[in-house]
Amino acid sequence: MRQTEKEAAGRGARKRKITKYDDGLTEKQWLDAIDNEEDTIEEAIERNKGEKTRKEA
Repeated sequence: MRQTEKEAAGRGARKRKITKYDDGLTEKQWLDAIDNEEDTIEEAIERNKGEKTRKEA
């Protein structure tokens, strides 16, 4: 049974991390966050992440 678990992961290598090199915002979303004094880029990124997870579900 241990052999099949190891084969599923592949030669005992670690599971790769998902790396994201951008903030996920479009240029318009980024500009709107910059122009709006009450909004921050971090809040816009979090909102965008929430929208993506709802779409995937």
